[in-house]
Amino acid sequence: MIMTNQFDIDLLQWFQPQSPSPFDDVILVLTNGLTWIPLYLILLYILIVNSSLGDSKQVRRLLITIALGILCVVFVASVNNFLVKPYVGRLRPCCDPETEGLFRLVRGYCDGNYSFFSSHAANTSAVAVYFSRVIRRRWLTCCLVAWCLLNCYTRLYLAQHYPSDILCGLLFGTCSALLFFRLSKRLTLNT
Repeated sequence: MIMTNQFDIDLLQWFQPQSPSPFDDVILVLTNGLTWIPLYLILLYILIVNSSLGDSKQVRRLLITIALGILCVVFVASVNNFLVKPYVGRLRPCCDPETEGLFRLVRGYCDGNYSFFSSHAANTSAVAVYFSRVIRRRWLTCCLVAWCLLNCYTRLYLAQHYPSDILCGLLFGTCSALLFFRLSKRLTLNT
């Protein structure tokens, strides 16, 4: 089990408001994965529009690119949820007896047991980096990075993760996305 250091606790307290805020309900909506389904559909639309689908090779390339993007997120989530979190066993700040009373629970929200590393951070960074590399539009990259960081902030605001959980999740998601992007490039060049 990983121990929490005082710097992580202090930094999390800085990110989290200590009294109820009008943003509490907004943060709860933003942290919910279902909220972002329209974003995924828009991303799919942009990907299709930016692909020239003149022949079956182009369609095959598009399908490989989409499949590897999905596989990347499944890989990141699976490694974290089935290997890292159970092995490391670091409790979430919101349910850790050692930090009880230090963090405010927003509407009693505490999601699951383990904190290290953040699946939200890993998954959103994987999506942001992978599709930014695939589509290569600066405005889209800025939007995806902002979305990723907003998602990470919601996890800190809700005391679901320590800042180091977020940082490690971002790093793992980014590295995984770059690996899957490279694989995608290799597979689509041979198609």
